[in-house]
Amino acid sequence: MRILRRALLVLLPAALGAALGLWLVANRPAPEKAVASEQATAVQVIAAPRLAYVPRATGYGEARPARTWRAVAEVSGEIVDRHPDLQTGAILGAGTTLFRIDPTDHKIAIAEAKATIAAKKAQLAELDQRETSTRQSLEIEHSRLRVAERELQRQRTLHDRGTVPQATVDRQEREYLQQRQAVQELENTLALLPAERDRLEAELAGEHTRLRRAERDLARTTITAPFDLRVAATDAETGQVVQAGATLMQGDAVAASEVEAEVPVERFRALLDPVRRPATDSVARLRDLLPAMGLTAEVRLRTGGEPVIWDARVDRISEAIDVETRTVGAVVVVERPYERARPPEQPPLVKGMYVEVRLCAPPRPPAVVVPRAALHGDRVYVAGPDERLDLRDVEIAGHYGEFAVIRTGLEAGERIVLTDLVPAIAGMKLAPHPDDAAARRLRTDARGEEACP
Repeated sequence: MRILRRALLVLLPAALGAALGLWLVANRPAPEKAVASEQATAVQVIAAPRLAYVPRATGYGEARPARTWRAVAEVSGEIVDRHPDLQTGAILGAGTTLFRIDPTDHKIAIAEAKATIAAKKAQLAELDQRETSTRQSLEIEHSRLRVAERELQRQRTLHDRGTVPQATVDRQEREYLQQRQAVQELENTLALLPAERDRLEAELAGEHTRLRRAERDLARTTITAPFDLRVAATDAETGQVVQAGATLMQGDAVAASEVEAEVPVERFRALLDPVRRPATDSVARLRDLLPAMGLTAEVRLRTGGEPVIWDARVDRISEAIDVETRTVGAVVVVERPYERARPPEQPPLVKGMYVEVRLCAPPRPPAVVVPRAALHGDRVYVAGPDERLDLRDVEIAGHYGEFAVIRTGLEAGERIVLTDLVPAIAGMKLAPHPDDAAARRLRTDARGEEACP
């Protein structure tokens, strides 16, 4: 009995507790259901502008002098004088005497030629005097011949009358023939004089030629700078004997420098304006192609701080396309790179500098432009009117600097998403925020206000 009472004391509270738990579970209130809400992604946007833009292309290349010159010895001899400042890197003005080669042999040759010319002129003067004397003698001998002829005729008449013997006639005839021979000899002498004069005049002309050659060789013993130049290399010293054709030094013109910038073919073609491009059905019109493009250029050297900038002009296009890099060489010229130098802020554009070349075309008609950073291949992200993402496929007319021109697929005023969305899901909710600074940068870049000269 005592054991039963103890069991009831233990089991009865447990049963009551279990029953109470079951009742509480059966009668508990249902949990409240949470309503899901869509989160909007914050993005930076700008309205796509429609504006006139400036096409441009960028290339890179090494600076080089527009003209180079080699001092080549045109005569052989010993170098007797060398300019004291003729050292690599020195700048020398046009007309500066660089070298003198020993002129002694050439002065002797000039003196010999002048002496020979004087002798030939004397021989010609003597020939003229001889011709005059011979003509005078011939005139006298002609008179004698006429007298001898009349006397011979008279003696024959007398002989026919029987007054004089035949021996007298024969003697007179011999005198007549001798006189004719004297006249003939003088005429032969005169006939030979023109040939002798031609020979002397030819010899005189040859001596004049020799004199001019000697004078020219004498002038060639002095070597002067043909234009303002910077010495690139020098290979000759005072006392050195050089042969004709030997290189004495090399110099680079300082009047202009040029850069052949390698520009991608597609970027260069984008600079061509079909409206401004002339017909190219002849070589003459091909020469007008480059000026008609109206390109401007500037050369930039980046040194870690502010870039050094030189204004340039587009001079010509290289003769061939590099098939490996698919680039075309655009040669630009910087005028007076040394005169305009202000070291260290503005150093001269010297040979070997690796520089950037920017080419800009005239402004094109207004078009829709977007930042290049907003492009995702051939697609842009657009914030639609319902603040949802539209993945828009577009056709790109060209890439220029930090902007691109859209041909189709995007209208002016539509909001372009600048934020790089990962992942980008069409129709996702957006919270657009206008980026006024990015809009100003795009307009400045498209108009070429900072990138073009």
